[in-house]
Amino acid sequence: MEIIAIIVLVAIGIRFEIEIYKRYILHKLVYECSFSKDEVIEGELVEIVELVMNPTSLFVPCLKSEISTNNLLEFAGNASTVNDQTRSLASLFSIRGKQKVKRVWKVRTLQRGAFRLLDTTVIASDLFGCYHYSNILRLNSELIVLPKPIDVSGYIQKVKEIQGDRVVKRFILEDPFVIAGVREYTTRDSMNKIHWGITARAGQLMVRNNEATSKKSLTVIVNNQLTSEQLNEPMHDERLEYGIRVAAGLLDQTLKDSTPVRLLANGAVDNNGQSLDTYQMWGKAHVHSQFVLLARLKNTFTEHFDKFLDRYESSIQSTELIIVTCYIDETILNFIRNKQRAGISAKVYLMSYEADSKHYEDVEVYYLLDYLKEVGER
Repeated sequence: MEIIAIIVLVAIGIRFEIEIYKRYILHKLVYECSFSKDEVIEGELVEIVELVMNPTSLFVPCLKSEISTNNLLEFAGNASTVNDQTRSLASLFSIRGKQKVKRVWKVRTLQRGAFRLLDTTVIASDLFGCYHYSNILRLNSELIVLPKPIDVSGYIQKVKEIQGDRVVKRFILEDPFVIAGVREYTTRDSMNKIHWGITARAGQLMVRNNEATSKKSLTVIVNNQLTSEQLNEPMHDERLEYGIRVAAGLLDQTLKDSTPVRLLANGAVDNNGQSLDTYQMWGKAHVHSQFVLLARLKNTFTEHFDKFLDRYESSIQSTELIIVTCYIDETILNFIRNKQRAGISAKVYLMSYEADSKHYEDVEVYYLLDYLKEVGER
């Protein structure tokens, strides 16, 4: 009888303990998880900070959580579970009453991108493990990993010294802000230069005649296709990532002399499917915003590059143009030639090996993959 009485009392005690933890303890626990920074450069370390608070007076022996994020964020020195897209790491806490516990995980950023901590399920139990409380938490922490810029200007200069100067037909560009009368329309003029008032009086198309300018400006175009025949599907290729880092290097170089720069890409930065197009401006704030757009650039393309070039051809009015691409074809070459005839210094930075190079008499094409591989291994 005494044994039965003890068993009954223990059962009543456990039931009482379960009710206390169920009603007054476990649902009051606070769990937070976030990145320690909003932005870093790819390759840098960042911290994921877990914070658990127990506002009650009783001890909580076990609280389990699982951090899940993109597999391009590597938990340094910790065993994590990795699949095709995500990386997960389990975490276990024991918290005394009125205690706050903070745990920090070191994370290495392997590649540029916009990463979020995925929603997590937190599970806590009572003293005897008889009752488990679970809650799905909506985490709202985002990390922007900016591309690490690669400066290829020194390498380009060495190539020019080896190959010698190339004769390319160029003219001084017009300054759109300085108007010097009007003239007859030609097929090389864009429609936005037409002076409709003078056109109506003259009975033929007339355009504004602009003064020449020697001010430097730059347009950088990133081709998000690997080949001209490629299907529109997610791509994971180091050449595209090298191209984005080269584009970032070009943007970064404009800060030295406050060169106005515009960034274009046949890729989207969000789910609206629109190609990346920025306005032409200079300064740290503008270049930083373009770095963020490159970080968010998706690894698919919005439209084939030939159609993209055709759509944006008339809007490119900078003094310099650089196309960063993984392939080159007649469409790209003819686009460069047309821009050269319009007075723009245009060239191609090709993410390909020097061994695959072809010589073009009238177009500057630089094969960068050998150099980029060398830089990446340092």
